[in-house]
Amino acid sequence: KIGLVFLYISTVFANTSSTQYSSSIHQGLKLSLDASTTKLAFNYKFDVSAGDFSPKSYNEEFDTDAKTLAIGYQKVAPSKWGYSVFLERTQMKNKNFGADFNLDMVEGNATYGLGEKWFMAFGGNLSKYSTNDQSFINDMGVGIGTQFAFAYQPQPYMSVEIQAMLTSHSAQFETYGDQSGELSIISSALRLGLAATF
Repeated sequence: KIGLVFLYISTVFANTSSTQYSSSIHQGLKLSLDASTTKLAFNYKFDVSAGDFSPKSYNEEFDTDAKTLAIGYQKVAPSKWGYSVFLERTQMKNKNFGADFNLDMVEGNATYGLGEKWFMAFGGNLSKYSTNDQSFINDMGVGIGTQFAFAYQPQPYMSVEIQAMLTSHSAQFETYGDQSGELSIISSALRLGLAATF
C-alpha cells in the first residue's frame, strides 16, 4: 500500500511538472550577451551666433562596435501576455570618436508567446552614458528609449534573439565665446544575442 501511495504521488507530481512546463516557454532568470553595430547621431543646436560663426546647428554620425551584457527576469507563456525586466551595460568602441564609453540601462517589456518556442517583446528603457575619460558624454542626462525583439527558445535553458533599439539623450553645453546650446544623441542598434535562462 505504501508503494502504491508513493507511485500515485510521484505520478501526480510528474504530471503537474509537465503541465507547468508546457504552459510556459520560460519563467525565471535570464543572462544574455548581445553584439551590434550601434549608430550614434549627434545634433548640436547653438542658442546664439558670435561674429561670423555658422552654422547655428550641425549633425555628425558615428558607428560603434557594441557589446551588451544583460541580466534580468522574464515570464513568457504561449499565446499569453507576460513581462520582462533587465539591467544592462553596453560597451561601445569607435576609433574615430576618440573614446570608449558605456551605456547603462534599465529595460522593461511586455512579452507575448508565439507558439511554444517563439515570442516577442516590446517596451521602454531608461539609460545613462558614462566614460572614464574627461568627456562631455558624462554630462549627458538620463535618456529614454524603446525596443522591440523577436526570440526563439528551442530549449528551456537557452534562446536566440534579435532586437531593434532606439535611445535619445540630451544635455546643455557651453563653447568658446560663451556660446551655449543643446547637444542631443540619438542611438539606434540592431542587436543579435544569445541568452541563458535559469
